[in-house]
Amino acid sequence: VTDEQGLTDTVTHTVNVEKVNVANTCPANVDFTFSPNTPIVGEVVTFTASATDAENNALTYSWNLDSDAAPEAAGKTVSAEFQEAKTYTVALTVSDGNCNKIVSKSIIVSKSELEVTSINCFNTVVVDHPQSCSVEVKANNFPVSFATAKLYYINGQYLGSCQTSLSGKCQVKFTETSIGMKKVTATAEKQGYLSDISK
Repeated sequence: VTDEQGLTDTVTHTVNVEKVNVANTCPANVDFTFSPNTPIVGEVVTFTASATDAENNALTYSWNLDSDAAPEAAGKTVSAEFQEAKTYTVALTVSDGNCNKIVSKSIIVSKSELEVTSINCFNTVVVDHPQSCSVEVKANNFPVSFATAKLYYINGQYLGSCQTSLSGKCQVKFTETSIGMKKVTATAEKQGYLSDISK
């Protein structure tokens, strides 16, 4: 301090500066969505997480997709395919490095549905001679192999069956015993799939 006459005086004080620990706030508003909402076996499901953090800490996201104890994926958005038709519990863990917040949801995965997409037979058949009809089976617009296709006349008479190849196609062979205009239909079955039985 300096007065009007130029005299000065100095006073010194010691100031202690201490670190104050502020309680960390856990991530908030933790949630996730998934699409499609009603997935089927083998379909890609996309999971998208959302969360906020009061301290603006960097957040990490880990996913437990198959109801076990270990996470299978990490990131704010992940994708997965489910190979069994059942209900899964999907858990999202969001962490700011100090505190974890977990949210879980159930996802119901259904069986894929088979569809007989085409039946092609000979245009003209001679009585008591072999006939052949090609049947094509798909699920989700993809060919299905090792499916059992059964061929019927429209009146319900069973004609025969075949097993589809990798192309999703097979041929049913039978012998026609009477003349006339005939219409055919087919069903498809395979374990792990919903059957097409609307013959």
